[in-house]
Amino acid sequence: TAAQPALRAFEKYSKYPLALGLSEFASLDEDGCDLSGGCEELGATFPWALHLHPRVASPPLPDGAPNTAFVDALLATIAPETVLYDVYAAASPDAVSGKDARVERIGRVVATSVAIPSPAGSPIVFRHQAKEDDYALRPESSTVSQHNLLLASL
Repeated sequence: TAAQPALRAFEKYSKYPLALGLSEFASLDEDGCDLSGGCEELGATFPWALHLHPRVASPPLPDGAPNTAFVDALLATIAPETVLYDVYAAASPDAVSGKDARVERIGRVVATSVAIPSPAGSPIVFRHQAKEDDYALRPESSTVSQHNLLLASL
C-alpha cells in the first residue's frame, strides 16, 4: 500500500509502528502530578488501547483555500464546553475482539476555552511513548498476534 514506506520509516523507532505506549498515563494523576512509584508500584494499571473518537466536524472550505485555512476554520468552531473527543479504552487485547470484547467509553475531552493556537517554537509538544514500554510492564500482551488485533480494529 501507499503507507508502506512510512511504516518502514517508523519501524526504525518501534517494532509496533502503528501503536503508542500508554503506561505513562498511570504515572501521573489527572492534574499531571507524579504519583509515587509510578506504574510498577500501581500494578501497571493502564489500558492496552485507547481510541479517540472525534466529535467536532470538519468545517467546509471553499475550493482553492490554502491548506492552513482548514486549521483556522476548525479552531474557529471550538467554543468553551465543546466536546472534542469521546475516549474509549480496552483493558487488554482480549477486550478488543472475541466473545469477551469490551471497549468502554471512559471519558471525554472537552474544551475549557476557545482554541488558542500555540506560537511557533512553543515548548508545548507531544512525546510519543513506544509500545515496547507497555509490553515491558505487561509481557503477556506483547505477542505479535495480539498486537495484530489492534491493527485489525483500525
